[in-house]
Parts: sequence; structure tokens; C-alpha cells
Amino acid sequence: AYFSGQFSLKQMVDHIYGRINILNTVQRPNMFVNELNLYVDYFKAELSKNIEAATANKARQLKTFQANLFLGIEYYKNLISSIKNEAEKYLIDMRKDLNQLDATLRGMSLPEKIA
Repeated sequence: AYFSGQFSLKQMVDHIYGRINILNTVQRPNMFVNELNLYVDYFKAELSKNIEAATANKARQLKTFQANLFLGIEYYKNLISSIKNEAEKYLIDMRKDLNQLDATLRGMSLPEKIA
């Protein structure tokens, strides 16, 4: 997703060892933010799939899943202060992305009949 074309094995190895750069100029989000995005998308799909006919067990699972996502977001926000080898802009962008994920997740609150 972040490379600018098809490359030979030699070019990929050279990229890995820092001899060449074959990435697009697109800003890559933090891997933790990417992972959280996948989980939030999964939660959104599960929520919409079970919104009408959720069993008590499934409702509990959704509520727990959402709570764990909030804990993960907070964990990563706290982790930012210990990251020393990244540029300040990268860390600011990471915090912004985490805040956006938090807001998105809060917007997907469980309906009262499930909560």
C-alpha cells in the first residue's frame, strides 16, 4: 500500500537496509493506529450485524469489546510519551489519529436495549 511500484528482490533488500527508498510520499500511520482501525471497523460491522437481534451474550461481548478498544486507545496515548526515536510531527499525528479513533468509537455507542 505504501510502495510506489513493483520491485525486484534486490531492490526490496536495498530498501530494507536503507540503501534506497521505494516508498510513496504518502504519510504512513503508526502500526498501532492501523491495528486499532481494523478493530474499530470490525466492531462497527459486528454492531450493525447484531443491532436488531442481539442476544444477551452477544450484547455483553460487544460491550466488553468496546471497553477494551477504549483501553487500547488510552494505552497507546500513554505510550506516545515513551517513544523517543520518532519526529515530533509523527507523534502529534499519532495522537491526533488516536483521538479521532476515540471519537469515532464514542459515536458508535451501544443502543440502550443492548447496553
